Amino acid sequence: MSEFSVVTSMVEGMSARLGVISSDVDELHGQMGAHGSAAAQTPLDGALSGLMGNWAAVLPHFGFAGDRLQGAMRGAAGAYQAADADVGNAAKASDGR
Repeated sequence: MSEFSVVTSMVEGMSARLGVISSDVDELHGQMGAHGSAAAQTPLDGALSGLMGNWAAVLPHFGFAGDRLQGAMRGAAGAYQAADADVGNAAKASDGR
């Protein structure tokens, strides 16, 4: 029989660490925007502008994915805690407590 064990505090901790992804992405996006014109009027202007445009389009999706993953992990931790409580309550009830 297969078995696995979940330490809900670890899942909650991972969820909390994931919570910084969105703000870190926003900060990176802002920093990149400030340097977007660094290659203006140079041979790299078109390439850097294209790269910055692609980053600007993709980074918000990465932040959104981090937010969604954080929410899913928070929900999983809550479900594991509820299941643990239900099993504990059922065990107490079967003992007559």
